[in-house]
Amino acid sequence: EIRDMRMVRQLCRTMLGDGPAGLDHFDARNIASVLHALATLHVTEPEIVQRLLRRLIREDAATMAAEEVAIIAWSTAVLDVHDAAVIDWLLRGLSVHLPDMDDNFRRQAHQFVLACELDGVISGVDELRAKLQSSQDHGVVTHSRLQKDVARVLAEMGLEFLEEYVDERSGYSLDVLMSDRVTAIEVDGPSHYARGTHTPLGNTLMKHRHLSNLGFDVRVLPYWEWDELKSKEQKKEYLRQLLTS
Repeated sequence: EIRDMRMVRQLCRTMLGDGPAGLDHFDARNIASVLHALATLHVTEPEIVQRLLRRLIREDAATMAAEEVAIIAWSTAVLDVHDAAVIDWLLRGLSVHLPDMDDNFRRQAHQFVLACELDGVISGVDELRAKLQSSQDHGVVTHSRLQKDVARVLAEMGLEFLEEYVDERSGYSLDVLMSDRVTAIEVDGPSHYARGTHTPLGNTLMKHRHLSNLGFDVRVLPYWEWDELKSKEQKKEYLRQLLTS
């Protein structure tokens, strides 16, 4: 998985340099691949995204592969696309291909529908959402060493909380939900950031945005800040500040 943002931006500029017809040779798989790369890294290149999507809606969604529609839908959710024509195209594509999607691609489609609803872009998709929610399998929850350490310190502070609380509407699992059922701590380890950087990946940013839109007060705990804390007292003070800031 490419995680070099400068390389991705350079590729975008190269495509843009081909002129108005530069994307004519792109097929659905090419479009899905580029959008997925941009969304994964959360590279904000509005011009290339707009051109890709304008090219996309010239295609017949019914002739595309189910996974391509799901990947594009997820990518537009991450990139916060609100283009009505694109969203309508994707909804039609999902209605055609949903029966052929496995659980992974259904989860991506679910995040797209959730994003549209939370942003007020669409409504009246209860039936589609119900079909997508029925495929939400949270599986076996594993706690990282980092998360276990944070939970242990919170418990020693005498605070009440839940670990891996699942929000039913979104399907998101919150790392730590405090007793007020509003304050959430997202313990973000290295896999939440572009390799070698402190830049959050697109999926992580979308989760934080969605949780905030759902009414949660999201507090992010980055792994490198926790790793710098040498004593238990330092960790307790860090959490006090995190929860009261």
